[in-house]
Amino acid sequence: MTAVTRSVYAQGWYAGDRCYHPALPPKRLSMIDDFVAFGATMLSWPMLGGGGIALPFLEEEAYGRMPARLRQYGYVNDADFAAACRARGITPFGVIFSTQGWDVPAWVDDDSGELLSVNEIPDGVTPVRAGLSAFSRDALPGAWKPFASYFPEGLRNSRGEPVDDLFEECCTRDIDGRPLRARWVEFADRDHECRFMNLNNPVWREYLKAAARIQIDAGVGGIQFDEPDTPIVALLYGGDFSIDTLAGFHDHLRRENPADVAHLLDADFDYREWLLAHGGRVVDIDAEGDEGALARHYVRYLRIAQSRHFRELADYVREYARSLGRELLVSSNLFDCAMWHDGLVPSVDVLVPEQRTTRYRQPGWTRYAAAFAGGKPICVSVNPYGGVLIELNELVNRGEGLTRYRTMMYEAAALGASMAVPYGAWMGTEQRDAFWPAIGVSREVQAFLVEHEDLFSTSTLNEVGLLFDIEANLIPSVRKALRPLELPPREGPEPELPSLEVAELIGAAGVPFDVVLRHDAAVRPDGIDTAALARYRHLVIAEPFHLDAELATAILGHLDGGATLAVAAEVTGEGAERVLAHANARRTRPDDLAPHEPQTTLDVDAPWAANIMALGDGRAALHLVRYDAEERPERDVVAEVRMPFPVTHAIVHVPGRASVVAETTDGRDGRVAVTVPAMGPYAIVELRGETPSTGTEGE
Repeated sequence: MTAVTRSVYAQGWYAGDRCYHPALPPKRLSMIDDFVAFGATMLSWPMLGGGGIALPFLEEEAYGRMPARLRQYGYVNDADFAAACRARGITPFGVIFSTQGWDVPAWVDDDSGELLSVNEIPDGVTPVRAGLSAFSRDALPGAWKPFASYFPEGLRNSRGEPVDDLFEECCTRDIDGRPLRARWVEFADRDHECRFMNLNNPVWREYLKAAARIQIDAGVGGIQFDEPDTPIVALLYGGDFSIDTLAGFHDHLRRENPADVAHLLDADFDYREWLLAHGGRVVDIDAEGDEGALARHYVRYLRIAQSRHFRELADYVREYARSLGRELLVSSNLFDCAMWHDGLVPSVDVLVPEQRTTRYRQPGWTRYAAAFAGGKPICVSVNPYGGVLIELNELVNRGEGLTRYRTMMYEAAALGASMAVPYGAWMGTEQRDAFWPAIGVSREVQAFLVEHEDLFSTSTLNEVGLLFDIEANLIPSVRKALRPLELPPREGPEPELPSLEVAELIGAAGVPFDVVLRHDAAVRPDGIDTAALARYRHLVIAEPFHLDAELATAILGHLDGGATLAVAAEVTGEGAERVLAHANARRTRPDDLAPHEPQTTLDVDAPWAANIMALGDGRAALHLVRYDAEERPERDVVAEVRMPFPVTHAIVHVPGRASVVAETTDGRDGRVAVTVPAMGPYAIVELRGETPSTGTEGE
């Protein structure tokens, strides 16, 4: 990847029409001109998604002959499109919908058996069924190559039995054995079925590897695994009780032998049977006694299994590409940067998470997401099921709301992530539409970001560190995020955890801050560099946190040196009492965790956000976002910022205007003051400690 990764959310679904999973519309060569204008370095969700229907269907996407009437408009198959993208310096990813297994209505020619259409069936045609079941049973011989063409020795499940129906074998199941469905990608007025598939099943992983081989052979530059958190998300329906998930959980319990449920674990223990015998029918992490304890161990097992199985897939696709003499990138939709994805981050090159809730401003979540990525590129995608996207789409279709859209794009870049440019992006199954914000506005935003990419960094000079313990908050995050699913799934605008509420409060008050993650020790090293804490003047703990002896000693030494700590949560561990008893530590309310002497101020009476990126060589970039730009499009603002080095001058970069050298004056409390003229939603103040060069930048 390049130093700055910029993605296009290039699903390319049609405006005013359904967004059918899993196959994506064919692409036109002229689209690549837009991608180049956006400064794109990669495409997420662009092509080759049809493996969830059948491998021959996927091959048709890759190599199918495009009719002349479509080629007139530049339509090409996905292999040709991938080659054209690579020729323009853009990395196209093939998408594997990891949780989706489909059965769809199909139109088949009565004479030849050729597959003519799926989902959209003309009146008067009697449809047949196509999908994983038909493929694995060779039920469409005139349409698709035999199953044995892809698996000459067949596939056997974990019990050694031959598999003759992938649709039945590989799905998740409720406690009564009924298949669970991924209804959020099904249209109610179409007779199709998407089952929620199971990465715990080795047969499904082998199938996904075969899909990846086809994509790599077709020339993709990367593989994107969408929704890799199966079967964790089956908790939406009460949990997965399929054979492989139960067997894996039983092995986990016997291996770990946790003390709180050890009395249950005889040779005949079976979680499903135990639940039924004790009146339970779902995995209930809030239940009392043994039932709740088992449920919480079940969740912890699932996140360990998820990490292990994803690593298997990521390693496989890289090794297969190398066998062909190529290097391959791996990305994944680590949805919302949810905590159960923590163990997957080491296995990806770039994160492409959908947001659980897309909002007009979300500085806290964005700073959390940047920390979750751990320095890797992160290109965020909007989500229609929650938040503002449906409203924004309606505004944009009327030619309104474009300043809000600009602000969302600039906010992500300013706060350490990147918003993938929506380009026919998914609008769910309730809307017959796709998200196509004004291409000219996207070009304008991206042109500014490309021109100033030397002012972006994953390192910061922020004085506030928000400490967050992923392992300690895994179960609360599941409780919040995976509540029982009602369809259509409508989530409210609230953040997932109180700690992110605090992050939003701090971020929207213009306080530059970092989220400092303690990782889930069961799936990756905890990752806190105790020496790195020394650069924060103020530490915050807003959610339960476990302090081991090493980290407690580091924090105590830091507090002895004059730093402060604000706590509004339970802190456990052998060093907790000593840390909390320190004179520079205080317990307080969640709304009083920000430092009393802020690092930055801005003379605006509306929410705003700031982030200070370290550029090296006596340079830094203060990124400022105004959230009231729709009401007041431009205004002069005075920013004050405290820096760890003396600032001699500043260069102000505002979209749509020439960059200017600005005078700096002494501000309050040791800060330096800079006037930003005619600021709209975004500005970058480049702070330097050396003599300015002649003229201005950006001319």
